[in-house]
This record gives sequence, C-alpha cells and structure tokens, in this order.
Amino acid sequence: MTTTTEAAWTAFADKMRADDAIPPLASWNELLNTAAMSGELDKALWILGTMKATGTRPTAVTYEILLAGCAAAGDRNVAFSLIEQMWDDKVLLGDVTLPDGMEETLRAILPPEAFD
Repeated sequence: MTTTTEAAWTAFADKMRADDAIPPLASWNELLNTAAMSGELDKALWILGTMKATGTRPTAVTYEILLAGCAAAGDRNVAFSLIEQMWDDKVLLGDVTLPDGMEETLRAILPPEAFD
C-alpha cells in the first residue's frame, strides 16, 4: 500500500523529471510537511537528504516543519539529530520556532552561539 508521502514523492519526482529542473525550496518544504505531518519521519529525513543533494539549502522554515513533525510524533531522537543538522547547515536555533519545551532543554545543553 502506498503511503501519502510515497504518493506525494512520486508526483514530485515526476514533475521534477518533466520540468527537467530542481524544484524551489517551497515545493520541497511542502513535501517535507506531508511526510512530517504523516508521522513518516524516516521518509522526511530521506527527502531532506535528497533535497540537500540537489543543492537546495534548508532554511529555518524547513527545520520548523521537521521539528513540528518530531513533536507531533514524540520523537526526541530525530529532533536532536535535526538540531545537529541545523548546526551543520548554519541555521541558527534563534531563527527557528521550536516546539514547546524544546528551547529550554537546548539552551541548557548548547552553547549560546547556537542561538545567535
């Protein structure tokens, strides 16, 4: 059975091939939102990796979408993995609206420059 995310990815990939172009960030974010809100965080992470491989750089909005999915799924491990990726991608935590309770935890364990 095809999941919502798989169906969305198939349509996304077909359009990418037909247009022979890399989709804009907003289209990637829409696809990531589909995966994250469907609770398919593994697929969302794969899509994020694919997005980066095309040269499309994630932004604070991208990470807000993914962290909201983590919060909805209660998956702190993936959330902390995303925080590491944000650091690598030079997306400051201060630019991201974090799910309830996450900012306090992160401020306790990360250096201040992660937020500024």
